[in-house]
Amino acid sequence: PALKGLEMIYSTSFHAEAEQKDIKDLRQAIFSRYYVRAKDITLRGYDILCTLCQLPPAPGPTLLERIYLTRQTLLGQLMIQPMLNPKTGIADFSENKHLSFVRKLNGATVSTE
Repeated sequence: PALKGLEMIYSTSFHAEAEQKDIKDLRQAIFSRYYVRAKDITLRGYDILCTLCQLPPAPGPTLLERIYLTRQTLLGQLMIQPMLNPKTGIADFSENKHLSFVRKLNGATVSTE
């Protein structure tokens, strides 16, 4: 009660809108099969796995380069970028650089993009 009316805005690399039909359906399917509630990290893992598994094998760019070009996933957005080692100039790892901004106010959570 002391925090009622306090607005919080924070960033996240993935925000699952509770009312989005695809997310509601996926959460229900996971609950029906495994009897657990799917957290955002579970949905993000599913989202990335499905997106990357659907990349067609094709001549041309390597798989990693095609992943870097992927911007839209089943449930959200993605912007995977290589993180280069300043000494060697070679990618040490890859990271999602897409950020969503989420607003919380009086128990309601809304993506603000």
